[in-house]
Amino acid sequence: SVRAKLGAEVAAAAATDGSGAYLLVGLDPGEVYSVHASMAGYFEGSVNPLPGVPTTTGDADFVLLPADATISGRVLDGTTLEPLAGASVEADDGLGHFGSAMSGDDGLFAVEGLATLAPYTVSASLFGYGSAEARAVEPNTQEVALELPRNFALVAGTVVAATPELTLDDIQVVATSTSLSGASRSVAPSALGTYEIADVRPGPYGLSGSGGGCIGTPAQ
Repeated sequence: SVRAKLGAEVAAAAATDGSGAYLLVGLDPGEVYSVHASMAGYFEGSVNPLPGVPTTTGDADFVLLPADATISGRVLDGTTLEPLAGASVEADDGLGHFGSAMSGDDGLFAVEGLATLAPYTVSASLFGYGSAEARAVEPNTQEVALELPRNFALVAGTVVAATPELTLDDIQVVATSTSLSGASRSVAPSALGTYEIADVRPGPYGLSGSGGGCIGTPAQ
């Protein structure tokens, strides 16, 4: 589509025909306009918009190029280098062209429909992790590796026997995530009953203790 704008207002609009020609009608002969051209899946390959165009102009031409480039790669845990699923990935060239994708179960992502004018900054983020980015990534680059630093937490507390007959031998404290597909971590308390579960992804957890002939009351 092609639009003639006077300031922020659209004064006229038209669609191109099969030859790419267009005609904007109903314009004020005493004004000059900025003329914009756009099409889904394409980006500007020439000056766009054209500024200061009078109504007598017959050669306000544009070049639109297909936005068909792809940047692909993998999102990884920065500590274990295991693939991370569900990470948000964005690519931005700083010139108004950008795209996004989400990593799959294998950590792979592909940002499609990108322009080819300039290199991109590719960034990734995921809950429980810091962000990571790769700069100056050329369009159609493959195998971009984004390693996210962990932003994990610590769950700590104390196990107390309800009666003198109970001991802490063989007790296990289990932290089960209520938001991460039920993933759980367990640890044995010290002789004093204290325990720490390190490198826990942020979020709500259910805590329980069992073993040694006793069952603890779950807490959240």
